[in-house]
Amino acid sequence: MAEFLTRKSTTAGIESIIRNAEEWILLISPYLKFDDDIKRRIEGTRDLDKVAVVYGKKKLQSDEDSWLKSIEWIETKFCKNLHAKCYLNEKEAILTSMNLYEYSQENNREMGIRVSLEDDPELYEEIVREARDIERISEMVAASKKHKVVKEASVVYSANKKSAKGNQVSTKLFNAGFCIRCKKRLKANPGKPYCEIDFSTWKIFKNDKFEEKACHLCGKKWKTSRAKPVCKPCWDKHEEFVKTALASENRR
Repeated sequence: MAEFLTRKSTTAGIESIIRNAEEWILLISPYLKFDDDIKRRIEGTRDLDKVAVVYGKKKLQSDEDSWLKSIEWIETKFCKNLHAKCYLNEKEAILTSMNLYEYSQENNREMGIRVSLEDDPELYEEIVREARDIERISEMVAASKKHKVVKEASVVYSANKKSAKGNQVSTKLFNAGFCIRCKKRLKANPGKPYCEIDFSTWKIFKNDKFEEKACHLCGKKWKTSRAKPVCKPCWDKHEEFVKTALASENRR
């Protein structure tokens, strides 16, 4: 069940989103001016898989821009027509009228709601999907230096390893793959065809046959799923690669 938040509880809730994250954080706010407490919280997120900030309306003031760019593991994006304010991690989300702006946190009358994965998984997933879509269409301002795009993926199997059929498998190098939901570039591994955020929403229901949008290897539009993450042309070309990757992941 969603929880109602006032200005003070929204501010505390945003700090909690950052402090309690274990996998990823996505902060969406048209206007940004971080207070010292929020800055300290963000500076303590180095070990997370992903930290992304999306802002809009106008370019950042120089001090905020410089601070964000100094945190090398943060991905910063700009969305010109952004009006939504949403702060979320892999466990909960806050929808609110409050910008991540120091003045708003101290002076304005604000309200919002908190939704948790545990209490309302379907609503939480809808929020994550929309927030993820806002992030996807936004313009990159500063990419994370911690997670660089991989140009070529490591092979899942080697030339001296035999396939399930007993045939010798030749070594192959594949271009970086794609998330089958949002098409973000990532390391090619059909056993792990999602980016961090989309995987966290997929595992709410863990439906291997849930229909996705793209081929993991070529990125082209195709009806895929976690069980069948590649298009037919890529399957025909790289069947052993895909089978090996899926079998390796299923053994875990």
